[in-house]
Amino acid sequence: MKPVVYTGTSISHSEARKILDADYRPPIRRHDIRRLLKSPPEIIGIIDGVFFDNAAVAHREIIEAIKTGSQLWAARVWERFALLNLIHTA
Repeated sequence: MKPVVYTGTSISHSEARKILDADYRPPIRRHDIRRLLKSPPEIIGIIDGVFFDNAAVAHREIIEAIKTGSQLWAARVWERFALLNLIHTA
């Protein structure tokens, strides 16, 4: 299964695909990881998320993902290219 990467605000999906072949999804929000864990990917990358007008991803969701064995990578906006390259080499 391809890595799943949540982005779209700081880098477009088409730009990110030039760096890493992954399943790109919109910025992460509450319950996205729980839905994803029905068939957990090996790697989850978080670059962008929602905060003000929607509920942000909960720390419990992140803990659940780690407990399933998924690697969870997160980056601040200025680290996004490094994150995609790290996942690519993982």
